[in-house]
Amino acid sequence: MCRMILVVIDALSKWIDAHHTSGSTLATTISKLQQSFSTHGIPDVITSDNATGFVSEELPEFCSQNGIKHGGSNSSSIYFQFQY
Repeated sequence: MCRMILVVIDALSKWIDAHHTSGSTLATTISKLQQSFSTHGIPDVITSDNATGFVSEELPEFCSQNGIKHGGSNSSSIYFQFQY
């Protein structure tokens, strides 16, 4: 079974959340993001790479429903930006 790590970094504080996952599907990605959000709050912006879990039509809908701006990048991690 494939094991992956979803890395979530708060761009301001540089806090890191690392989630073990069994894949990079959107459902898995959203589940792990929701875990981070429940601990740290919902970010204003998510910047992500173009991995499988971020390039679907459902992700913009998820972001819109939660008031999050989403932009792509060439990085290999997800960066959050919270409004303090």
